[in-house]
Amino acid sequence: MDWPGAAALGDPFMLQDYLADRTPDQIAKDFGPPFARELFAQKPGAWTGPIESGYGWNLVFVESLTPERASTFEEVEPDVKTAWLATRKEEAWKEAYRKMREKYDLLLPAPPEEAASPTPGVAR
Repeated sequence: MDWPGAAALGDPFMLQDYLADRTPDQIAKDFGPPFARELFAQKPGAWTGPIESGYGWNLVFVESLTPERASTFEEVEPDVKTAWLATRKEEAWKEAYRKMREKYDLLLPAPPEEAASPTPGVAR
């Protein structure tokens, strides 16, 4: 949302200046947990702050808050499938490496002889 003249009143910000549809966890990841807790405790429709974040002190306009809800199966299905496939692939690679290692014996050379007296003046 564009607030006429607002950009001229503050310092430039390296991230987006309008963050819609973000969860508390997403905000906490970018700005820190204390900032997210304070931000989501505000009433929508007004400027608030300053609220301290990892970037300094911020004045923020909370346009609206949407109550959290559980995701539907259809919303999470692609991510769950991708994660499941990645896990299966990792398990398959581990099993393949295990089978390859079974075919070989690992022989290490004997450690070099230690000096007769590792500490000067001390006999072994």
